Amino acid sequence: MIYFDNNATTPLDERVLDAMMPFLKTMYGNPSSVHRLGRIAKSAVESAREQVAALVDAPPAQIIFTSGGTEANNLALNSALVMEKIAIGATEHPCVFEAAKRWQKQGKALDIIPVNSVGIIEEDTIEKLIYSRPDIVSIMLANNETGTIQAIQDIAAKLTPHGICVHSDAVQALGKMPVSFRQLGVHLLSISSHKIYGPKGCGALIFDKSTPPHALIVGGGQEQDLRSGTENVAVIVGFGKAAELAKRELNERHFAVVNYYPV
Repeated sequence: MIYFDNNATTPLDERVLDAMMPFLKTMYGNPSSVHRLGRIAKSAVESAREQVAALVDAPPAQIIFTSGGTEANNLALNSALVMEKIAIGATEHPCVFEAAKRWQKQGKALDIIPVNSVGIIEEDTIEKLIYSRPDIVSIMLANNETGTIQAIQDIAAKLTPHGICVHSDAVQALGKMPVSFRQLGVHLLSISSHKIYGPKGCGALIFDKSTPPHALIVGGGQEQDLRSGTENVAVIVGFGKAAELAKRELNERHFAVVNYYPV
């Protein structure tokens, strides 16, 4: 069989599986436990957090592990709990649409941001968005169906000075292009493991300290009390390894291009 569906999911890299195996077999401690196995598990989770942080150019303390991109997007949109008006791109993933519609049913105003014939949100549309003043805007970085890339850095630079919270779904962009949380200038950024040859069942939300999300899952205090529940250590380790490999390969690709086109 020849597989052509990597936008939906990528196969698990053997190096990722090797990194995960000890935590599926012998290193089975709960990261919240204070004994040796627990401390090993906790250390592995924090090492993975640093690997993911390095890939997206963000402080490790601002990364919350989730069960995937869908949960990360829902967690981001849960910020609308204390907001009144939401705006989302017309071509967003269903998990963003449905999360926004849920808040609309709770009485929040919802605006759908139009795109042009090639799926781009145009500059004058952003100007109108500033005038309408939503509290939170969600626009994906790279579209999962068309591959259209939005100018998120420019959009965020226009919106954030007006006190508008900006979220971007970068799930499909991760690993295919450089993704820098700092350079994008957004408040919230969603990513997922299984798009970069990591395991399914793990994603992350990166958040700015000025805009911590409101927890969807409570009760254990894990992930800074923003995503409670015993961590799935093996898949988090896998995500970390996949992030490390993706960063290395992006750097190698950049090096090859620079050397192919000498200045």
